[in-house]
Amino acid sequence: YIQVSRGAPKERNHLIPAAIEATVFAMTQAFPTPSKKAMETGVSAAICKDFRWQRCDIKATSLLANVLLRQKAADVDADEAILERDGMITEGSSSNVFALIDDTLRTAEDAPVLLPGTTRDRVIDVARDLGITVVSRGFSKTELYEADEVWICSALRELLPVTRLDGRPVGDGLPGPVWKKVYRAFQIAKRTC
Repeated sequence: YIQVSRGAPKERNHLIPAAIEATVFAMTQAFPTPSKKAMETGVSAAICKDFRWQRCDIKATSLLANVLLRQKAADVDADEAILERDGMITEGSSSNVFALIDDTLRTAEDAPVLLPGTTRDRVIDVARDLGITVVSRGFSKTELYEADEVWICSALRELLPVTRLDGRPVGDGLPGPVWKKVYRAFQIAKRTC
């Protein structure tokens, strides 16, 4: 993990000084691959109102709202919070969201209200290479409930199937065939980058 910030001025001030030295922080940590259980049975998610600020496309260290939303999901035994803003799904509290709707893989379009992840970009490329139609077009909570498959992805979680949404099964309640196909190809692509 590498984090570069604008730096810290000697005196407290919200104005960015003209000449300031950046602060650089780096760390490494081994992360386990997703569990076998998550791969076989999927994970759960809860839809929560997105109350974060309007510039979620900026990778900032102030993630208190994301933490609170993730905790809200955990409080109802869900593995992730899927966020809804103005009637549309944006992303997860720490993931991007995909929905398979009418044989088309959809994910929210890039906008200031979401952080387009590098894993999301890789999943889109892999799916398109497999001949799957992928569109960046938002979807509502109702469309998500009715989707054939729902997935989340992030650098830490890789690509996981959501099989329970607000306590309801997604599709038949098991990881779907399109997710399985994309996941296998994603694992190969991950090793070749």
